[in-house]
Amino acid sequence: KLLVKYSLMSSPTRILVGTVLFEGKFFVPMRRAFRNDEDGLFHFEDIVPKDNLEPEAGNQTTATRTTATDDSESEHFEMEEKVAAAMVMVKFIAPHLMDGMHAHSFTGTGFIIDAAKGIVVCSRNVVPCSLGNVLLSVASEVQVRAEVIYIHPMLTFSVLKFDPRNHDLVSAGIELRELRLCPTNLKTLDKTTFIGLTGKETRIRVNESTVTYVTNIPATEHWPPGYYPKNQQIYKVDKVSSSSSKGGVFVDKDGAVQAFFWEYVPKGYAAFPAYQVFDDVSLTLEAMKGTSPVELNYKTLGLSITSKPISKVKDVYKISAERLDMLKKRIKEKKLDRKHVLSVSRVMTSYPPADVLEIGDIILNINGFPVADVEDVEDQVKGKSKVTVTIQRNQEEKTVDVITASLPIAGTSQVVAFAGLSIQPIFPHVAFSSFMPEGAENGGVFIVRRMSGSPADQSRIPTNVWITHVNDNPVKNIDDFLEIVTNLENNSDTRIKIVTRQGVSRAYTLKTDFHYFGTQLLERKVGTTDWTNQSINNEV
Repeated sequence: KLLVKYSLMSSPTRILVGTVLFEGKFFVPMRRAFRNDEDGLFHFEDIVPKDNLEPEAGNQTTATRTTATDDSESEHFEMEEKVAAAMVMVKFIAPHLMDGMHAHSFTGTGFIIDAAKGIVVCSRNVVPCSLGNVLLSVASEVQVRAEVIYIHPMLTFSVLKFDPRNHDLVSAGIELRELRLCPTNLKTLDKTTFIGLTGKETRIRVNESTVTYVTNIPATEHWPPGYYPKNQQIYKVDKVSSSSSKGGVFVDKDGAVQAFFWEYVPKGYAAFPAYQVFDDVSLTLEAMKGTSPVELNYKTLGLSITSKPISKVKDVYKISAERLDMLKKRIKEKKLDRKHVLSVSRVMTSYPPADVLEIGDIILNINGFPVADVEDVEDQVKGKSKVTVTIQRNQEEKTVDVITASLPIAGTSQVVAFAGLSIQPIFPHVAFSSFMPEGAENGGVFIVRRMSGSPADQSRIPTNVWITHVNDNPVKNIDDFLEIVTNLENNSDTRIKIVTRQGVSRAYTLKTDFHYFGTQLLERKVGTTDWTNQSINNEV
C-alpha cells in the first residue's frame, strides 16, 4: 500500500489523501512510458519489480483466540457488543467488470460464522464474483486479505475465507467472535432487534423492529443484465436504521441470528433468513473437505418462481381438489400467511430443465412431496441430478422427469480482454432473460464491457451481445475465440460478427492494437480460489 496526497484540477488548493493498493497479479507493475520518435509509440519500462508486489508470505502464527457469541462474559459486555464484534467491513476490488457488475469496487458488512476456520459471509452485492481482491477490516484495527470460496448462483450471499492465525490479528490481541444461529424462524408480527455497521464501522442499533410479512423477491428484468436474487424468501420489516447502514443482522434477545440485512430490494427493508445461509455454507464446506457426496455445483431447476393465490388459479387451471388439499396441508404445516401455488415465471435457457418446463407451469409437487414455497422447491432439488416434477399445464396435470441444472459455486471462471472488450461465457442470470445463439457451447462468447478509447470503442462494438464469428470463422466458446485471436497480426483489420439478445445479427470491423490493447486470459484454477493472468502471444 502507498499513501498518496493529491489535488483535483477543479480545486488545486484542496489537498486530498488516499491509499493505493499495488497489485501485481491482475495489473502490470508500475511503469514509465517514453515516446519513441522513430515509431511514434510510447514504450514502457518497469519502475517497481513485480517480485516486490507479491503478497507477503509467512506472516502467520499458530496462536489465535476465538470466542462464540454464546460464551459466558462479564456483565458489562452487552449482547449487542458481542454480536457487533463478529462483524467485519469487507472491501472488494475487481480488475475487470464481469457478470453484469456496475462498478470495480464495493464495500459492505461481513459476518464471521466460523472463527476457527476464518469463514465470513456477506452480501453478493458486496462480493459479486471471485475475480478480485478482498480486504477485511477486523475490529476497525487490523486489515487482512481474504479469498472468495463460494458465490451462491441463485441467492444473495458470498462466502469468504481468511487466515485466523494472521500475525497482525494475534499481535493486536483481537478475539475473533462468531455468530450463532437462532433455532426458530421469524414469522409475521415477530419482534426482533437490528444490529449493524455504518460505513465508518460504528455500531448502530434499532430496537424492536417488526416483521410485517414474509414473501419472495419478485422476478424482475435488469439492464444491463446482471445478478438479481431468484427464489429468495425475505422478511419485510418496518424499520432498520439510517440510510448509512452497510448491513447488519436481526437477532433475538439472546443475540442469536434470525436474519441478515442486505440492501438488495429496491423498495422497503428486507432481511434474508439466516438458516438458509448457515445450512448452505455448512453443506458446502463439508463437500469441500471431500466428506460428502454432494458435488461442488449447485443443483437447481433453473427457474424463477412466483406465487399466485389459489382462488385465482384453481378454476383457470382446473387443479384437482386432491392436489389443492395436499398443498393447503403443507401450507398449514409451514404456517404460511396465505394460501397460494407456485408458478414458473422464467426458465433458464440452454439448461436441461428448459427442455421440459415452461413459463406458466404450476408446480404441484417434486418427488411426490407437495411444495408450498421456494424453500420446499430448493430442498427437494438440492444435490440431486434428476427429479420428478408434477405440474399443472393448460388445465392438465403432468408428471415429468427433469435433469437439474448444475451451476458452479465458484461462478465465472474465464474472462478474456481483447481489443478493449471484456469477454466471458454467459452467466446464469443472462440465461433467464435471453436465448443462446445457434451453435454456442459452454455459455458462448459474451461481451460484457467495452473500454473507452480502445479499438472496439472506435468501432462502436456493442456490449451484452454474443460474438459468433471472427473473420468469418465460427466461435462456439471461449477456447475457439482464443484460438483465432491468438493468430491475429497487429494492426490487422478484424471482422467481428455479433448476435444481440433479440436475435439480430450485425458485423463490425476493428483494427487490432496489441501495443496498447493486448489480449489477456484471466482464468480461475480448477479446484482452487486462485486466478492466473496470461498474456496471449500476440504483442508487438
